[in-house]
Amino acid sequence: IPWDHQGVAPFNQLDEVAPAGSKGHVRNIQGQLVFADGSPARFWGIGIAVAPDFPPKSRTEAQLVAKKLRAYGVNFVRFTGLDYKRVGLFSSWQRTGMLDRTVMDRLDYFIAKLREQGIYYSLTIHDSSEKASLLKDVSPNNNKVSHKQYKFVQIFDETVERVILDWYGAFYDHLNPHTKLKYALDPANIFVSAVNEDSVINGYLRKKGANLSKQNYRSLESRFNKFLAQKYNNTSELNKSWAKGKKSGLSSSERIENASVQLTPAKKLKTVNPSRVADIFQFINGLNKDYATGIEKRLRSMGYQGLFTFTNDFYGFENIRLINSISGIVDMHGYFDHPIKQGSKAKGSRTESVTNIQMLAAPRGRNEKNIKPFDRNFYKFYLSAIEDLPFVISEWNHNGWSDYAYEGPLLMAAYGSLQGYDALAAHTYLSW
Repeated sequence: IPWDHQGVAPFNQLDEVAPAGSKGHVRNIQGQLVFADGSPARFWGIGIAVAPDFPPKSRTEAQLVAKKLRAYGVNFVRFTGLDYKRVGLFSSWQRTGMLDRTVMDRLDYFIAKLREQGIYYSLTIHDSSEKASLLKDVSPNNNKVSHKQYKFVQIFDETVERVILDWYGAFYDHLNPHTKLKYALDPANIFVSAVNEDSVINGYLRKKGANLSKQNYRSLESRFNKFLAQKYNNTSELNKSWAKGKKSGLSSSERIENASVQLTPAKKLKTVNPSRVADIFQFINGLNKDYATGIEKRLRSMGYQGLFTFTNDFYGFENIRLINSISGIVDMHGYFDHPIKQGSKAKGSRTESVTNIQMLAAPRGRNEKNIKPFDRNFYKFYLSAIEDLPFVISEWNHNGWSDYAYEGPLLMAAYGSLQGYDALAAHTYLSW
């Protein structure tokens, strides 16, 4: 289908669509998305990754894209990557205190055209962690991929935390001249995820590749000692808690008073007392919660009435409980049969491969040993759904090279309807 196709889509039965936002803010009512006027809200959409040539530079193109999306039944668009260096919004704001006018003008106009077509949206402005490299005295993790070098560090590093709060404030305070609304106040802006695919627990548990650097670990351990000092009155009280059972508790060299209690490495958790393990995970998930709560408070202080959640990937059941404690929705991602890169892009020998299995059946067979349970979207979604919270899948895909490519959009629509999912957004990517 040509990108600028303006013909009638045979399956679209919508003769008239009210402008997005005309029914008021979307809310969570007993686990379902509902407009302010009481009517049910469900969303079928796409993800749009922002790059130097997008949002559309041409206003004609912006109008064509909005009309095409509406013609094919799309009523939701999730923008992601707004903070990437190549976009220039964050770097411009940090350098001058202002958002780049050229980029924002294109985004403002495109969103206005989407709203006219009845298409709601969500803005992901805390996606890439590479922006932390623009801040002095922030140590990266050990990941060699630039946009992931500050993942999880950006959540517990206090310098980054303060900057991100101001970044949220600056962006959501921006007035769209075409809608006459600030992004914090626009009812067509339906939800916010505090951070995209990130959690401190992800960095703590990783064994290689993107694990914490020594400096990161020292910083995290320092905050752990502050947590213990607030929870326990003194070392004696801490030792009493951690001495239960047969496994080791507090060593003779560890004391709250001089902040010398070690944050046990993940690989050694099985060797220490369960009480110590419990405190470690309470501390880490507390960092996630405090971080998300700070961002939500900033947004609410600006008048934001939309939905909010911490992050959009699965980091264990305690993380899911955390989402339940602060969230208006569960936002989840799930990629099925993600391509495996091989060779060198620079040398022109880059190739990619897929396992080529069915999404639902996922039969045992060729390369089955490479497919983990969480690589199967439906299994991951099943574990992530929480009673009384709307379920949003803001990024999912089924690789186009697979023999089963078309089961992706067809099955996701059917399965999402049967399960009562509230929003689905297909997200493709250009890996080259």
